[in-house]
Amino acid sequence: MHFLKVVLGWVIAFAVLLGGLLWYVDPRGQFGGGRFPTVTLDARRQKMDLFRAFEEQAPVQGLILGSSRSMKLDPAVFSERTGLRFFNFTVDAAKAEDYLAIYRWAKAQGAPIRRVMLGLDVEALHNDNALFTNFRHNPDLRRMLSAEQGGAALVGVEANVSRFKDMFTVEYLRDTFKVVAARARSEQKVPFMQFTANGYLHYPGRERQRAAGTFDLTQEVSACLPSYLNIYGGMQSLSPQRWGYLETLVREVQADGGQVEIWISPLHPATTELLANQTRYTQLLGQTRAALASLGRRTGVTVRDYASPERFGSNAQDWYDCAHIDNRGAELLSRRLLSEGKGDAPRSDRSPSSASGPLTVKGNPNGL
Repeated sequence: MHFLKVVLGWVIAFAVLLGGLLWYVDPRGQFGGGRFPTVTLDARRQKMDLFRAFEEQAPVQGLILGSSRSMKLDPAVFSERTGLRFFNFTVDAAKAEDYLAIYRWAKAQGAPIRRVMLGLDVEALHNDNALFTNFRHNPDLRRMLSAEQGGAALVGVEANVSRFKDMFTVEYLRDTFKVVAARARSEQKVPFMQFTANGYLHYPGRERQRAAGTFDLTQEVSACLPSYLNIYGGMQSLSPQRWGYLETLVREVQADGGQVEIWISPLHPATTELLANQTRYTQLLGQTRAALASLGRRTGVTVRDYASPERFGSNAQDWYDCAHIDNRGAELLSRRLLSEGKGDAPRSDRSPSSASGPLTVKGNPNGL
């Protein structure tokens, strides 16, 4: 018995010591240490900090929601065209629960949101209902869904336990060694992503390569495709739970006196072709179109279909990889979003296939 107590004591002491070390290094930036570089970017946490600072300067009246696929939409452009102060609150790997939680959280900060622009990824309605790691670890956002998930206090505890539990994994330990080694070598790498004060995304490395003429789009698209094949390979249908979050968002914004506009976010044509051949993407896209058309009829919310780049005057070159549009693509999409229905879209941006008015079930089949 004495031997067992000694062993357990040493195990606990080692776990506490290791946990303290991992918490101090904080290789994924989950604990706000900031003492070492990080291997990943937690857009949710970063944008919550940015939003608080932005809201303190002046009330935020407009939100751009969605995933990293909508991060290049410049909120300054939306502010200039609408007269509302916009913040881009798109986050990595966003699912429908993110949209609703972020809207509620922004309102809880006192922001008088009048307009929500939502770039909907089809995979945001994935039927796996699995929470993305950075959402699962975020008690502040998860509490915003407490009415659907149970007590707010319990959700917060669960999120924090999950965050600490993930510290004791081989991957986390590997990330810790990686950032400690980078600090020891005093490496000053160009960050992959950076956000401005209003949530707008820069890709510093990619933008430099574009300016220097060394950016290899073909390579970036090829490298990106397997991840989307993996996402859609396991997606069989639209999640009723996630659709419920989306519809709740629409009805809450409308009940608050605001407006919601939703568009299906685009994929690179090579991605669309691959997914159409090897997954249920075509059927899922059709189901999303039908569900949005029904939502539009029932709520009056504006919905549009920009699933393919030609629908907003873009093409296969306006990309950083297989799913993320570049500055030109974002400019074209923003212009179309802000001018749709106002009759002031430049004629040069319009192609026969891009007549993307209100979404209908029979919409353009996206060339599939």
